[in-house]
Amino acid sequence: MKKNVLFLLSLVASKMVFAETLLFECGDNCVAELNEKGVLTVKGTGENGVGQIGDFPHYTSPWWDVNEQITNIVVEEGITSIGKGAFFMTYAKNIFLPSSIENIADSAFTGMGDFNIVCAQDKRALCEEAKTRSKSSVYIDEQGEIIQQDLV
Repeated sequence: MKKNVLFLLSLVASKMVFAETLLFECGDNCVAELNEKGVLTVKGTGENGVGQIGDFPHYTSPWWDVNEQITNIVVEEGITSIGKGAFFMTYAKNIFLPSSIENIADSAFTGMGDFNIVCAQDKRALCEEAKTRSKSSVYIDEQGEIIQQDLV
């Protein structure tokens, strides 16, 4: 009986943790939250919602431990740049980028596999270039610097 109660309590506790929204700090004036549906939403916290997603040497992004749970990434209006390794090896299938995006680092989406980028028409070239670079063979050192890149 005692084992059944403990099992039930652990099962309830695990469901409660899974339904929780996770919060992350992820750069200059930038935070992100991962909801129970696997949507990672990145928001600027500066004046007028402006912010920048920082650089993260691979395996060090704030959401690295839960990257397999990320199904979609929504970068909200106001975010102006996405740093190196920001979404390295996440499992997202769709990335939604705002018209405020101005810079996407070479290795921002490396290792993600097959994904779609949805962005404003005037940012299409920037988005397509970032997607192409993500499919390249990129070798990154511990500081997140590209040491070799073989373009597809």
